[in-house]
Amino acid sequence: MRFGLYLGVGDPSLPPERQIDQWSEMMRLGRAAGFTHIAAPYHWVSHPVKFFNPMLMLARLAAEPGDWQLATGTIQLPLVNPVELAEMVATLDALCGGRFTLGVAIGYRDQLFEAAGLTRKDRTGRFEEAIELMKKLWTGETVTHHGRYFHLTEGRMGFTPVQKPHPPIWIGAQSAAAAERAGRLGDGLLAPPQSTIPNIQDHAKVFYAARRARGLADKAPIGAFRNVCIAERRADAYKLAESVLPGGFEYYKKVGLQEKSTVELVLPFEQEVRERAIVGDPDECVDRILEYQAAGVTHIYVRLIQAGWAKQLPIDTIRLMGEKVLSRVPLG
Repeated sequence: MRFGLYLGVGDPSLPPERQIDQWSEMMRLGRAAGFTHIAAPYHWVSHPVKFFNPMLMLARLAAEPGDWQLATGTIQLPLVNPVELAEMVATLDALCGGRFTLGVAIGYRDQLFEAAGLTRKDRTGRFEEAIELMKKLWTGETVTHHGRYFHLTEGRMGFTPVQKPHPPIWIGAQSAAAAERAGRLGDGLLAPPQSTIPNIQDHAKVFYAARRARGLADKAPIGAFRNVCIAERRADAYKLAESVLPGGFEYYKKVGLQEKSTVELVLPFEQEVRERAIVGDPDECVDRILEYQAAGVTHIYVRLIQAGWAKQLPIDTIRLMGEKVLSRVPLG
């Protein structure tokens, strides 16, 4: 098991130009605590929540001490031009010395499809064709591609990624169809915060079946983004969870993340705590992490800076996990 910091929502008490200082502090503490991975989200027009462009943010954080593994979590691939993204991935992989993972997903907000001149029906085709075109470009050969959505005539990148044949591609999945795509097209599976432990187990089976169809081994990374509420006393951890978790997915349901084929977004509090968050004192959190490990999860990204959190709380979370949790979980 590996642990990462999900540097997502910006602290509402900080002006944007000072946010990076807090994230740098978290990384320094996280390195000492045993965290090894960083993930940054991708959102457009996110008001009132404060998100930063992940590629620019990770380029800055690549300069922080420690051999951090950097990842996007996740770029909504149908919205972007794959030629430009292929260049950005190569650049970021060079900046961090080959420690970058490209996390992508299919997208869900009609508002963003409109902004990109698309409709929801375009997303699967664009997603799969974008991956195909980027992989061609990362070979370093001259590429001519004329598909349904993208066209390029005799294009060749100036340089290719450090990692060969390309940085790992982890694909977000909250449905069986997305898990199949992850196994067929990607190198890893990403479970979003709304996926429960049973969801992850079901999707892992589909993911590995698709990998076997490619002639690949079952062993592959599965990452999970998790809300974590930890305290020395169990009662304090649950009190914190009651203040920040309920209603957290209502917004996503309003903007179209809930579909017939996807996991259920809004769950009773008890089920949310038990099946898709890590809540409790250090002993309980260790037990819960071991459940994720048994379900096939290899990487857990701890979501920090939640709306309503006190400024010191993310720092306390990192510290307590480092002191009393991470060292007790087998690497696997």
